[in-house]
Amino acid sequence: MPGLKPPSPALSSARRAVEKAFKDLESTIEPAESRDFSSTTLDDVRKAAIEIERQLAARQSLRNTRRLDPLFKGLEHYAKVIEVLANGTDYLPWIWAPIKLILKIAADYVEAFERIIKAYAHIADSLRRFQLLERSFQGTPDIYPTFVVFYADILSFHKAAYRFVTRPCWKLLFLTAWGRFKREFDDILENLNRHGKLIDKEAYAHNIVEARQERQSLEAWRTESLASLAQTQREQTARQLQGLTTWLRVDDSEQLSLLDGLTEVGAKHPGTVSWVLGKKQMSAWLRPTSESQYLWLHGGPGTGKSVISARLIAFLATSGKSLVVHHFCSYTYSSSTLYDQVLKSLLLQCLRGDAELVNYIYEEYVGTKPASPPVLEKLLETVVEALSSGGQGHKTIHIVLDGLEELAHDSQERLMRLLERLMTAGASCKVLVSSRDSPRAHVKKKKPSLLSLADEKAAITEAMTRFAATELESMREQLDQLRVLEEDRRQIASGISIRADGMFLWARLVLNFLTANLFYSREEFIRAADTLPRELSKFYEKLLARIVEGLDSRSILRLRLIFGWISSAKRPFRKAELQSALLFHQDDSIDSNTAPVPAYVLDKCKPLIHQFRDHTLGFIHVSVKEYLENHVWDKSIRLDPAQVLLENGVASLRCIHEALRLFSGAFSETTKEVQIAHGNWGFIPYATEFWCVMLEEIFSTPVIATDPRLSAAAEAVNAVLKELRSTPSEKELDQDRKPLEPLKQFACLWHEAVIALQAREAGRSRPKDDENQGPIHHPKHIHHVFTIYEAFVQRLTGTYEHEELTHGELSNFRDNFSVHAYTCGFWSCPHAWEGFKSREERFSHESAHLPAFPCLETGCQYPPFGSKAGLRKHHNAVHVQQKPTPKLRRINPQKRSRSISPTPSIFSPFYEDLLPHSPGLRPLSLEDVKYPIPTRYDILPLAHIGEAGMQAKSAISMSPEPDRTIGRMRVTVYELRNNDWFSRGVGFCTADVVTIEAGSERREARITVKAEDSPFEKLLLDTAIVTEHGFHKQQDSLIVWTENDVDMALSFQQADCCQEVWEFIDKIHENILRNTVFPR
Repeated sequence: MPGLKPPSPALSSARRAVEKAFKDLESTIEPAESRDFSSTTLDDVRKAAIEIERQLAARQSLRNTRRLDPLFKGLEHYAKVIEVLANGTDYLPWIWAPIKLILKIAADYVEAFERIIKAYAHIADSLRRFQLLERSFQGTPDIYPTFVVFYADILSFHKAAYRFVTRPCWKLLFLTAWGRFKREFDDILENLNRHGKLIDKEAYAHNIVEARQERQSLEAWRTESLASLAQTQREQTARQLQGLTTWLRVDDSEQLSLLDGLTEVGAKHPGTVSWVLGKKQMSAWLRPTSESQYLWLHGGPGTGKSVISARLIAFLATSGKSLVVHHFCSYTYSSSTLYDQVLKSLLLQCLRGDAELVNYIYEEYVGTKPASPPVLEKLLETVVEALSSGGQGHKTIHIVLDGLEELAHDSQERLMRLLERLMTAGASCKVLVSSRDSPRAHVKKKKPSLLSLADEKAAITEAMTRFAATELESMREQLDQLRVLEEDRRQIASGISIRADGMFLWARLVLNFLTANLFYSREEFIRAADTLPRELSKFYEKLLARIVEGLDSRSILRLRLIFGWISSAKRPFRKAELQSALLFHQDDSIDSNTAPVPAYVLDKCKPLIHQFRDHTLGFIHVSVKEYLENHVWDKSIRLDPAQVLLENGVASLRCIHEALRLFSGAFSETTKEVQIAHGNWGFIPYATEFWCVMLEEIFSTPVIATDPRLSAAAEAVNAVLKELRSTPSEKELDQDRKPLEPLKQFACLWHEAVIALQAREAGRSRPKDDENQGPIHHPKHIHHVFTIYEAFVQRLTGTYEHEELTHGELSNFRDNFSVHAYTCGFWSCPHAWEGFKSREERFSHESAHLPAFPCLETGCQYPPFGSKAGLRKHHNAVHVQQKPTPKLRRINPQKRSRSISPTPSIFSPFYEDLLPHSPGLRPLSLEDVKYPIPTRYDILPLAHIGEAGMQAKSAISMSPEPDRTIGRMRVTVYELRNNDWFSRGVGFCTADVVTIEAGSERREARITVKAEDSPFEKLLLDTAIVTEHGFHKQQDSLIVWTENDVDMALSFQQADCCQEVWEFIDKIHENILRNTVFPR
């Protein structure tokens, strides 16, 4: 229509900003909770606040919601300013409607309710200016963009508050999470304050260009402030997560290594595991819904369960809709099969990415409670409940546990019970267990869906054909020379998959066999694939027969020793370590002519033994260990776990004995360097760390504890220790070590075993030495052997010229030992054996293990503190702006032009004509002063108005005689401490307008209460009547307000007297709002 003008650009921009802020908040609040927002009026919110206040009072948790009155008045004026921007929309009620919802939710937790009330009350300060601007700038579109920023900031405040009180477990996390949210609230309040100053400038500035530049500058500051706040939060979370990881004493490098290896297998053979994604049970479990909460993947050894688990983890991780938490139990890493390590692994993964939960555990647990299994179980339940419940945009938690059978039986049962509790605690928590065992052996309450690989032969056979075809393709050059055709390859791949009968391990062993052996013709190659045994144990028997073929009894013994070390290793062996360890099964002494066991000896054990990417050795599959312990036909090579333990323990003691002799001073430094560079002593780190553990296990097995080889080795070590130092003191030693009782006959060795075990229990790999003793050159304790050895290794890795060593020997030594030269001193850490290349890397790493509490304030350069108490003291002294503690002030009558007279009136004559009179009231007589005497301080009405003014009687007295003082009002002053009302005392109340300074005509309204026992000496209360205090009347007999963030209350005896005082306060408020200045 020609009569209509398009809106100005400023008005259009302002409307777009309002819509953007509205949409942002609308998407945050659940639709069921916001459906009434459009019809909610500001008066509805006021009434809701009063109703909540009454409910809290009924629960003996009275709170002053009238502090929000200035906010409501400010919102009312602000709404009139911007209502033109919201015409025809539901945007306007959203600046006040969320307050009602947030207060209702928070009312169930009084402390949170109190802090949110205070936070909202602060917004009122920025809104007061709109009372003046309401009429002045209506219809002025150029200033609307600045006004609209207030709308966006207020809705941002609602959004932060809503997210805070609707977070699952928010009451539990409140005390620790409030600090983070307060920073967000404070940032929004700062935005409001700055925008308020900009509005003042735009309203009164004559230079419009300058105001526009100020608006642009403020917008830039706001963007920078939000980015800075987000960065501060991220840095704090990173520091807290590091401290939490230290507390847990966990490193996820082992799990990452296992996952990477399994993922690589799936990626190398595409299509071999993707079939499982299409299975009905699996697709239901993968969906981010509540269906199919529990799934059990069941299959025999070598059927590819771990590779499938890794594929599922990768699939879920890329979906973006799940929080994937996993743990692989593998004999390769013995720590992965410990119950507490499983809990720590799951907990740490759950916490990554959730700053509030990291903050909660850091504040409540780190440094105050041990990371014991019961504590970890409780934390895991809390975290899963918090992560998997409610809220828009929350992710489903998918827990994948692979290799359950690797855990001890009691740990399996305990873990299954915990997982069932997790699924109960978190409605959107899903669990997949991959195991050889049937779920019937473990399930207690929840019955899982079952996906049995034994029932999926067709899909597995097809996948295995692809697997075999991929491996044969990698042999194309050899097969071409043998004239093996494409059709032959397809038939061989198909034949392998059929004969494997669902066992990927068997197919892999066959393909390895075909790769490793020598064939002269096509027919020989094809026949070899067809003649290999189908049963896994038979296959192992065939492979083992090829290994031992032609070996004498001594060689077979040595082969069994290799298998024994790998099967019982406390951690994975590196090749150089195992080459050294095998030396100490001999009685010969180590000298400069001794060399480690040649590498070809270990290579002889292939393909049953495999070298992994991290250069550690292990069986090709856990079933190899089971075969060698239970099914091998030749007893001379069968592994008896007890016998293996004994032999390895004796070898460790022999290593320690020889090392004590080497480092005792009888040999030159050159001799030591040569022997170490040759690799003879690569076993020292393992032996000095685990010897005490092996002895404790040996003496717990009576059958082998009396073996003469053990006694001889123990006696030899004990004798050397006696020579190196005097008889040890037993002070502060744990005498109650029953498994080690037989070792007490060797006093020095027993002492060493006890202190070593105590060190491990304290989280260290070896006992701690006196910090002031300096460098160790000669050993006095067994752990000194490692200290000296490590110093030699560090020296040699930096040596490139040596008079007794060739360049090749030095280079070979660096290749084997330089990467691990600097090891971490905490045994539970993988870096205790993985080590670092430099001292600086180790120092940086070990500092994370210390019980340190870094200051989380941005930019603080103080070093970490050793305790939470120290950190708290630093924070209060350096970073907290201490608010002065409210003190009871005493009025000096000589400094104030305020007369204290016994007149009955509590109001100055200047204001008496402003206050309404009650002609029906009469003065009190003594007969009126009859009332029951309470036995404790109660909140009771307290005074009555007479014709001449206020007169009072006592409502609280511990004397049997009634108080006869009637000249002034007698009241009780209360303050809120720790959610309880505390009485300051009983006194006489006066409300008056007083001169602020002597000789000045400037005045202010104040309420004072003087103690009844010394009315001119002790002041119980002296407060100014200002709007910031949020005065309001409750229950007809109370006046409540907030001063210096402390809730205060005055209790009166009679309602009409309380009403008179309240009307005085209300009249003062009206004059303040009208900008009326007290007469000069």
